[in-house]
Amino acid sequence: MTPPSDKDRAFRIRRRFPLFAVAGLMLPLSWLLAAFPAFTESVYAQNVGSWLARGLSMVSGFFKFSLAELLVLVLLTWSAIAFGTASYHVLRRQRRLRNALAGGLLNLATAASILVALFYVCWGFNYSRPGLIARMEWDAFATKLPDDEALAELDRLCEELVDAANQAYFQAHGCEDLGHPSTIVNSLEHVDATIERAYVETAEWLGLSEGFAAPRGCAKPVLASNLMSWALISGVYSPWTGEANFNRLQPGLGLPQSIAHEKAHQRGVTSEDEANFFGYVVCAHATDPYVRYSGYLFVQRQLLRELGKADRDRAKELIKKRYSGVQRDIDAEYEFIRRHVSRVSQAGAAVNNAYLRANRVKGGIQSYTQSAWLAVVMSRFNGGSCLVGPSLDAQNSAACSWLDSPKSPDNFAVARGASSASPATREWFSPTWRWRG
Repeated sequence: MTPPSDKDRAFRIRRRFPLFAVAGLMLPLSWLLAAFPAFTESVYAQNVGSWLARGLSMVSGFFKFSLAELLVLVLLTWSAIAFGTASYHVLRRQRRLRNALAGGLLNLATAASILVALFYVCWGFNYSRPGLIARMEWDAFATKLPDDEALAELDRLCEELVDAANQAYFQAHGCEDLGHPSTIVNSLEHVDATIERAYVETAEWLGLSEGFAAPRGCAKPVLASNLMSWALISGVYSPWTGEANFNRLQPGLGLPQSIAHEKAHQRGVTSEDEANFFGYVVCAHATDPYVRYSGYLFVQRQLLRELGKADRDRAKELIKKRYSGVQRDIDAEYEFIRRHVSRVSQAGAAVNNAYLRANRVKGGIQSYTQSAWLAVVMSRFNGGSCLVGPSLDAQNSAACSWLDSPKSPDNFAVARGASSASPATREWFSPTWRWRG
């Protein structure tokens, strides 16, 4: 038997066992809370969890950079230093390899246990809340219609959303096609503030709590956005810092909706379909037309995919009604995705899928596309329309002068430029790339 080296470490597992036990109980506790959704909603989601997430968000909001990104860097640096130190001792025969490996694994398990415990305490128990339809008492609007009625409803909503996105694009840019892919018209700070105000409007319209409407820390652009692009991630929420982080290099058409999506996570919305839904509804309530454009285009594309499954020709017809500038934006996003699809993005999608399923999210990453159904249910609550927002009358008034302008085609009926490009014909079955944490 090899005698212990002078640098061998004592593991002290007994001291760490309570931490391991607490972390190990978090997921089963989350499943248990799911059996009592009303209790979870009133005690955790509306009180303890909301206060914690809000407090973290306001503190981290004092910093212009992402504390979550800094935390990742610190953890990676710590791991690298620990690995280097242990390797040096092993090579100098001051520590046995078996001891170094066991110690490294134990330290990683300790760090992971701390992160897991904090994840659930600060945010993760929100996965046990009732679904949005139950929370909003929209069950009466969530009934399934006969196929022909459902198709007619979907057709009408899609046409409405094509018009709304075209209108918002024109209001943002003053023309039907910039000649290049569009991006946000104002600063990121303006977009963030606009979205925060829109959350207040949305909360009043839906009758949500004051805590939901309360301001949160600003969304943070990630310095390592190149890595996010290669993983096809447009944004990620950090429960440990209460921060909404976004990929600053993503195509402009999705940026406001991505920020609004992550800000929904800041408000305790864990389900990805619900975060997508709030991303759309909040953007639609915004006073900035480009923010509205991002929200309406997002939900339009989701509903068109559903329409295309039932009536491919009608979906093509509606796609051709898009402004050429709108279609140019979509084509640019497809090109962005094509450039970045890789094994890295596929592996990341697999990890995210496993994470969502572990937290009982039906469909895993497919849940991102299920917000289309929430939009349909909301439209029934809203009198049969997906158009929302207190400034809707002003939008419609602006649309009149826009439709009378010489730049406007009659009823958007003329297909032009990029509108007939091949990516448009694939609109309804192309996978959404924006999977978020």
